[in-house]
Amino acid sequence: MGRRGTEALGALGVIAGLVFVGFEIGQNTRAIQGATVQAVADANLNLVSTGLGDDLIQAAWGDVMLGQAIGDFDPVVGMKLAWYFLSIIRMEENRFRQISLGTVSDPALLELGDDYLRLRAFRDMWEGSRDSGLWRVDPAFAEYLNERIEDSGPIWTAGPTRVALPGDDQP
Repeated sequence: MGRRGTEALGALGVIAGLVFVGFEIGQNTRAIQGATVQAVADANLNLVSTGLGDDLIQAAWGDVMLGQAIGDFDPVVGMKLAWYFLSIIRMEENRFRQISLGTVSDPALLELGDDYLRLRAFRDMWEGSRDSGLWRVDPAFAEYLNERIEDSGPIWTAGPTRVALPGDDQP
C-alpha cells in the first residue's frame, strides 16, 4: 500500500472516530436529560410526600384551597406552609434553569403541574419572598415565574369545604 492508501485509511479512521464521538455525545445528552427529568420527578414526589406526612400541612391545605392568605394562618402552620411553598419555588427555579441551559429541550418533560400557582397562599409567599430581599432572585427567573402565575389563571378556590385544623375544637 502506498502513501495515498495510508493517508486514505488515516482519513477514514479520523472520520469514523468523529462519527463515534458524535454518537457518544448524543447518548450522553439523552442520559443527562433522562437523569434531569428523573431528578425533578423525585423532588416533586419528595415534596408531595412531605406534605402528606405532615398533619398540619394536610389540615391547613383545605383552607389553602379555599383561598386563605398565608398571613391568616397560625404562625406555626403559616411557617410550615411557607417552607413548603419555598420548596415549590426552588423546584420551579430548577425547572427554569434546566430549560435555560438546554439540558431539557421540551419543557413539558419537567412539568410540575400548575394548580399551586393559582393558590392565594402560594402567590403571597412568592411575592413576599421575591420582594423581601432576603434571597437573591434572578430577574429572569422572576419574570418566568410571574408569567407562569399570570398564565395559570385567577386565584382558585375549591368551594365551601374546610378541613379542621388541630386545636379547632379547643375553646
